Amino acid sequence: MNEPKPGAHYPWREGIFASLAGCLALAYLFHRYLLSGGDAITGDLGDSRLCMVLLEHWWAVCQGLASPRNPNFLAPARDVLGYSTTLFLCAPVYLPLRLLHFDTYTSYQLTLVALRAVGFASAYLMLRRVFVLTASPSVFGAVLFTVANISVRSLGHPQLLNLMFTPVQTLLVWLYFVKRSRRTLAGLAFLTGAMLFTDVYEVFFEGLLVLALIPVWVAVEWWADRESLTRRLRQSSRRGPSDLAFAAPFFLIWLLPFLAVYYPVFRQIGGRPYPEVFSYIRDWREILNVGPNNWLWGRSLGKWFQSWESPVGETGFGITPIMALVTLIATLASVGSLLVRRRLKLQPPDPRLRAIAVVGLAGVALYLVTVHFGIHSLWWLVYHLIPAATGVRVPGRVNALLVLNASVVCALALAWLLSMSPVHWVRWTAAVLVLFVMAEQVNLESTSGICRSSELRYFARFAPPPVACRRFYVVNPRMPRFPFVGQIDGMVLARRLNIATINGFTGEIPSGWDLYYFDDGYRNRVAAYLLANNIWSGTCIADMQSALWTPVRGSEPVFSAGDAVSGQAEISFAANGNAVPFEASGWSSSGSLGTWTNASVAILRVRGLSPDRGNLTIRATALGFCTKSHPEVNVTVLVNDRKVAVWPLRINDSSAERAAEAPAAYLGPPVTTISFDIDDPRSPLELGVSADPRKLGMEMVKLTLTQQR
Repeated sequence: MNEPKPGAHYPWREGIFASLAGCLALAYLFHRYLLSGGDAITGDLGDSRLCMVLLEHWWAVCQGLASPRNPNFLAPARDVLGYSTTLFLCAPVYLPLRLLHFDTYTSYQLTLVALRAVGFASAYLMLRRVFVLTASPSVFGAVLFTVANISVRSLGHPQLLNLMFTPVQTLLVWLYFVKRSRRTLAGLAFLTGAMLFTDVYEVFFEGLLVLALIPVWVAVEWWADRESLTRRLRQSSRRGPSDLAFAAPFFLIWLLPFLAVYYPVFRQIGGRPYPEVFSYIRDWREILNVGPNNWLWGRSLGKWFQSWESPVGETGFGITPIMALVTLIATLASVGSLLVRRRLKLQPPDPRLRAIAVVGLAGVALYLVTVHFGIHSLWWLVYHLIPAATGVRVPGRVNALLVLNASVVCALALAWLLSMSPVHWVRWTAAVLVLFVMAEQVNLESTSGICRSSELRYFARFAPPPVACRRFYVVNPRMPRFPFVGQIDGMVLARRLNIATINGFTGEIPSGWDLYYFDDGYRNRVAAYLLANNIWSGTCIADMQSALWTPVRGSEPVFSAGDAVSGQAEISFAANGNAVPFEASGWSSSGSLGTWTNASVAILRVRGLSPDRGNLTIRATALGFCTKSHPEVNVTVLVNDRKVAVWPLRINDSSAERAAEAPAAYLGPPVTTISFDIDDPRSPLELGVSADPRKLGMEMVKLTLTQQR
């Protein structure tokens, strides 16, 4: 941002002061881990353990036990690494720890500490060198960035650790413009490519921030000092194109593995529909939603935000009120100073004021783009103008990046206050502001939800699976109310024993995979999935309660069809009904009224229907998932893959009875398959109805099967 002072050096006392501040900040972040003697691991049983599995995947790759693009979960799907973040930049820290025989949990914890330390150190150096601040404001800004309320709240989302390298990128940009070194620019390109391969989100948000920073910087510098801006732009234009051409290959080195991992998934799944993305866009006022456990603001602001309909799992990631207010006031004051000085033809303002204006305005602009105002959002423009935006599910996670902007502005504002006057009341005011800004970052939320010793004991119960087992699925999970825990338990066990599992928990899922919920129909859906993918043979069952392995025997599961039907049978799909034994695939959990289909094809398997008894009459009471923007669903009924009827389900239809008749020749024995082919299933998330991601088509209430001679 500014050229460093010639011969600037930093005494050893400042280094010790910054190091002690960094250690205290890290001790605050990870105090539960320290106080537990290394047993309370930072994170939760969800995303944090998913990231452990991904890091263990890279360890397995290094040992030659796994293919880079194919972790051993969600079998037999391929290229599943692209379903989530790769965490590749965490591997250089994690892998040496595993090589030194630290276990998974300790290695993961030390990786978190190390990367947070990188974030603090690079933020301090960025403020010290790029913005030419003294030690105290630089330490304040670096500590604020490290312990900010949103940093505590995001400890359970390790995929956001990419942000720790953003100050490093800023330092490399500064070094390039100071030294005009192509090597520095090549290093920046290499780091940015590695960050892109590690996690797309933060790099995409960084790109948007750069798009905001460049025009704001040009406007501010043009207004403050046109001659200086013109001179610098001319200097950059001489070498810029050739330097960029030199650095481009270092970025492309990472673009190739990035496309190899993510392009097959994007081709299979495509981008996210805008209604789904909009459901995750926060209201503009949620900038102050700091969560219910913030020490200073949790109770007062928590009551205000409690009644709001916020994105599921994405609440409480705002910036604390005083920090936000200081950032806004400092930004407006710097812009006002620029305008006044320009109008009065005074000397260019303090470079720190210009820096505040640039960083503050760019941050505000980016925030306004990622929120909604009622039913409207500027993200619509980003979504439709930038192709990569269709892959971003939660625009609100940009706040994790904007807290760096706010920290820089607060540090610059403190430096400006301390330098503008030796008057004691100004310094006391600055001290009070620092005290309050730091105090409001304290968050009492429990950030260590993983007990290392308990986890090790839990998985140590399992002996190696039988030799004939090539893959497995889990039953009897320890927390049925939280399906993701059981799914990730299967992933952890699979990586621990180096055997594939059909279970999994990632940002995307393979086609036909409907095994998330451990409900009454889980085993039926597992059976259908195994048969559909021709992997029945060689599959085992891992009982998470007894820690026993059971090979799946026979050529067809005993739970693949319902009870034998003779004459007439009525199947109820309500919560207390009898439909579960008949459901093979494509059905969700039962509700109070009926059961929704959650795939493009829903299948029932029925025993006892014989051609000798005559034609089969099917009568159904069903509703379609319809809205004003999706007013009709057509359901094709097939018996043993032969079409027998088409049922149009419209928005204003009640649950009227619909009928179909299948000739006797279409029936079994021994098992008859009745399929419902949904022409265009949609999720409530896509249609903006709710956050439910299931692809719903038809809610079946009751089905009557009648067969008479």
